[in-house]
Amino acid sequence: MSITTWRRVEEGQPVRDITYARVDEVMSWPLGTSTRIIEDPDYSPIASEVVKGARFSKAPLSSEALRQAIQNATIATAPELTGAQIQELQERAIEELRRQGLLPSD
Repeated sequence: MSITTWRRVEEGQPVRDITYARVDEVMSWPLGTSTRIIEDPDYSPIASEVVKGARFSKAPLSSEALRQAIQNATIATAPELTGAQIQELQERAIEELRRQGLLPSD
């Protein structure tokens, strides 16, 4: 993407839809997120809060942090599962979150 095109995106000037798709891809956002931000300036794809007029974003959960959370919860609630079963549960949960656009693809 050229610097001129990027400036147009930042300034909210019209660009082709494919440009927004590229921004979504680079940001690891679900397709259509850039367009949604333009349509609703209060929308944020990243959890955040406003404090004294400044927006603070929370970092998205990493796949590794999610795997650890699933492992800890599984051991606490279903200790009879094997390590292989827990690993399969982790992978399926991450795959489903990616399919729903809630986690970026690696």
